Amino acid sequence: MLVLGHEAERIRAAVDLGRAEVTLAPGWNEGQAASLRAGVQASRDAEAIVVLLGDQPHPVPGAIDRVLAARGEHPAVRARYGGKPGHPVVLEHALFGDLLRLRGDQGARDLLVQHAVTEVEMDAEQDDVDTPEQLERMRR
Repeated sequence: MLVLGHEAERIRAAVDLGRAEVTLAPGWNEGQAASLRAGVQASRDAEAIVVLLGDQPHPVPGAIDRVLAARGEHPAVRARYGGKPGHPVVLEHALFGDLLRLRGDQGARDLLVQHAVTEVEMDAEQDDVDTPEQLERMRR
């Protein structure tokens, strides 16, 4: 499942999305919570969801497998990089109701403070692209 908001049609036209199922976040300009809500709503029958961010285009190899393998003890599993929380994050179905009530540009960060989270330390840095310059450096 890929959640798109701003420039959704332009992205669909320019990017090979493969077999990805696309969901639109109509309130995307609200921030991350709108995209998260759209993804949860579209996945409401799933046991859990794995959240990755579009501004982190190169997940650490094996990170998704590692956080999925850590499921079971808590309602969330989160990757950590150098001791700092990051993505991917696994959110179990038990959290979906709370996730649908989120608002603003924080995603699930504040929600996860209220719940036990299994954390999996990654042995790499996580790429984050917030400026055109960072994107250009990544393309090289």
